[in-house]
Amino acid sequence: MGKTSKILNRINNNYDKCSLILLSIWVLYPILMMFLNMFNGKNFARDIMYIVLEIIGVLGIILGSLYVFKNNKKISLKKYLPLVIFIVLLLWCVISCFTSVDIFRSVEGTYYRKDGLLTYFYYFGVLLLGIILKKENSKVILLNELVLVQVIMALFALMNNDITKTLMYNQESYDGIFSQFNHYGYYLLFGILSSIFLFLKNEKRIKYVYLFGYFLLLYTLILNDTFGCFLALLFTLILMCIHFKNKKIFIILGLFIFACLITFRDNRNVVLENFHILDMDAKKINKALKEEDLDEMNDIGTKRGILWTKGIELSLKKPITGYGIENLEEVYHKNWVPNDRPHNIFIQFMAFTGIPGMLLYIAYLYTVIKRGFHKLKDFDIITKLSFFMVICYVVSSMVGNSMFYTSPYYFIFSGILLSKILYDDKKLLL
Repeated sequence: MGKTSKILNRINNNYDKCSLILLSIWVLYPILMMFLNMFNGKNFARDIMYIVLEIIGVLGIILGSLYVFKNNKKISLKKYLPLVIFIVLLLWCVISCFTSVDIFRSVEGTYYRKDGLLTYFYYFGVLLLGIILKKENSKVILLNELVLVQVIMALFALMNNDITKTLMYNQESYDGIFSQFNHYGYYLLFGILSSIFLFLKNEKRIKYVYLFGYFLLLYTLILNDTFGCFLALLFTLILMCIHFKNKKIFIILGLFIFACLITFRDNRNVVLENFHILDMDAKKINKALKEEDLDEMNDIGTKRGILWTKGIELSLKKPITGYGIENLEEVYHKNWVPNDRPHNIFIQFMAFTGIPGMLLYIAYLYTVIKRGFHKLKDFDIITKLSFFMVICYVVSSMVGNSMFYTSPYYFIFSGILLSKILYDDKKLLL
């Protein structure tokens, strides 16, 4: 038994190293992308980024599958329920795609989104890499890489000059390297929460470096003006204050309030103006419900209202298999809605894969969050980060959508959380 355990430990260490290398390539790529933007253009840099995701996703599926089978002589579906649900969801996506009008578009996605069926499988590979990233030191390295890259990018964004805009390849500084400013907002959430937990984890002077990183990224997020991400972060910080109840977390909350008060854009306080808009939207919703006129809701959430109402309405016309991944655009346009996504991940799943697809995604989230919550007190600090990261991303996704260059970060942290849910001291706990 001793020799067997040593062999298994060596094998698992190799998996951990491979996972760290692959995930580090993904996390560090945005720095390379900035220079590719400058010399080769944004489209080339995006294409290379997607190729990187393809390679990492495929290798993740191979390594993850080998890891599960090597570490378990007998596979229990009950124990692996979250992964089973995810696999069933992928299979349902396959059925949905091959019953859609445009199969090629469903499988490959669009040139802009690059978020078709194949990409969903790559997400699964990234999830598995998160699961086999076992060593705490490896996780700390990955978090440091993520925070470092985001701080460098934020500094370039805040400089706001012609050189930095060339590196970002955006007219607007607060889009980062991404196609839309709100995509950059989703990305910043991962860096902000990572810097918070690195600050909470460390007692030495380096903790103040992480505190600076947190404040810088938070300031950038507020300037970015993606209010859905801001609210998701606020909600998550409140949950963290309830859970931790220590001096450090209240320092984090205090800096959050301070950043909200001092951050102005175009001579307006960004946060106060957004809360004013939120109040107006709430009044519109109240009026729409009283008068039973959903058209009153069309303008809420920066024109997301019509995307949500029409998205639900159109989804109910094809409730079983949906329209297929990325096939909503034409249907939207026929109904005078100038967009391709509902900007709500649950409505998106319902429109793309039907009600069964949406329910499978909800079931996956339910199993992960419920089991994570039950074990939260016993988790180490990084696994707690992963739990709150999943919560934060899910909340932000209620007013957002998946993209191939932001969603992988969510699946990395989902995998790290699942790793502790599924394994503890090499024993399955589910």
